[in-house]
Amino acid sequence: MAHVLSMAIIMLQDYHDQLKWKFIYNIIFSCFSYSEGLGFLNRTHPGLPTLPEHTFIAAEALAWIKQNVDGVESSWDAITLLQV
Repeated sequence: MAHVLSMAIIMLQDYHDQLKWKFIYNIIFSCFSYSEGLGFLNRTHPGLPTLPEHTFIAAEALAWIKQNVDGVESSWDAITLLQV
């Protein structure tokens, strides 16, 4: 019985991990949307060193997450999500 229960817990954890990564993938995919995504900085802004591709401002990312992800209501929630 204990073996069956531990197998069921492992299966639920795997399912939870799959859902979590699917959720994160959808957020990342949405960030790159040209119409509703996160605003990335221009790589070659005059007077500044060349920036890495997909550079963004952290405060804008927090605001975007709070506005576009259901269940994220605070900056702390957004920070936690972005650290995954």
